[in-house]
Amino acid sequence: MRLSARTIEGWYLAYRKGGLRALEPETRADCGQSRAISAEVADLLLRAKREKPRRSIRRLIRMLERAGAVREGELSRSSVHRLLMSQGFPVAPRGDRARSGVPSSPSTPATCASVMRCTARSCSPPGAG
Repeated sequence: MRLSARTIEGWYLAYRKGGLRALEPETRADCGQSRAISAEVADLLLRAKREKPRRSIRRLIRMLERAGAVREGELSRSSVHRLLMSQGFPVAPRGDRARSGVPSSPSTPATCASVMRCTARSCSPPGAG
């Protein structure tokens, strides 16, 4: 692992200012919310997926682009994938649950928060890093 002098200096100054507490990661205010997809576009994506659960991410994106809801290339497959996963949708169709159009788990902020550990530096699944 390589660290720049600037990183170490930042840690040192933070430690001098606030002790060990200042070195702990902070929870992000937007934890569990997409910054890449607006609420309106997220709603359209989720409604389209519920309407036909077997629609692929690529198809969902193309639908919104053709409808003029988003510009071409505005949505990334990874952002849409994270949105669908956070709402409990199985992304690759599997078994009856995928065909039912019902999310596999409740979509509550607490559920989303348990899936992702967000800090000022990054968001990662529990147990990572």
